Amino acid sequence: MRYKDLLPPVIAGSLSRIINRVSEREFDSYSQALQNSSANAYQNEELCKVIADKTVARIGKSGKQPEIMRPALACLLNTIMRNMLVNENKAVIADYGGACGSHYFEVKKFLPESVNICWYVIETPRMADSARSRNLENSELKFVSSVSELNERVNIVHTSCALHYVEDPYSELAALASLGAASFIVNRMMLTDFDRDIITIQNSLLSSNGDGPLPPGYADKRISYPYTALSYSRFLSEMSINGYSPEWEYEDLSEYHIVSGRNVAGRCMSFSRIIDARKG
Repeated sequence: MRYKDLLPPVIAGSLSRIINRVSEREFDSYSQALQNSSANAYQNEELCKVIADKTVARIGKSGKQPEIMRPALACLLNTIMRNMLVNENKAVIADYGGACGSHYFEVKKFLPESVNICWYVIETPRMADSARSRNLENSELKFVSSVSELNERVNIVHTSCALHYVEDPYSELAALASLGAASFIVNRMMLTDFDRDIITIQNSLLSSNGDGPLPPGYADKRISYPYTALSYSRFLSEMSINGYSPEWEYEDLSEYHIVSGRNVAGRCMSFSRIIDARKG
């Protein structure tokens, strides 16, 4: 019998994201960690297909059971509605690392039909292709692979559990800030009280990537990819440099790691724009 069979689904799901995540070894650079990770890491074709298929399966179950209103989702919805009050019932969201649109499909369940929403998921080319191949793109949801592909003013930047998987998180952060959005939301972000960033490797099961069980036709296996635990103090400094001030924050235990012997829970934070990036 598996541990999942003895636990409620919500707890079992959280534990599956915690177990087998820890790598004690630190690396000098992202590229060094990448050399010690699974082939193609987050560009792994099978990984992208699994997440796309999970998204399709989740959409198919929509409305058949009560929806779970997670705190991070509630905060995102609140920010969207606040922005709509000053933007004529319209919101343009840039969702960095939004996989195959799972955040969009979650939010849509709770928004009235009259809402005018444009949702851009910024993802790796392979993940974006996987989403399009499953016909997940629609008139509201678009997949792009770079901030430069966005051709309209963004109201909200959202990123969840994503920046710590890229080679240069601060460069990506600056690019997102350059969009000049009024609100910037960071969910499940791994921030430590160290005065430096820590580069290591995250180990997980293929089945633990994306929401829901492993779809039929896939064999579960262990995969790994580079992972950077960012310094909390430096992250706040970079946000300030890029023109954003924190509004609120809380810990989210659905994302939890042990980094250099210390427990680190994911942080959820909301920032507001204090300068207009388009004016320099």
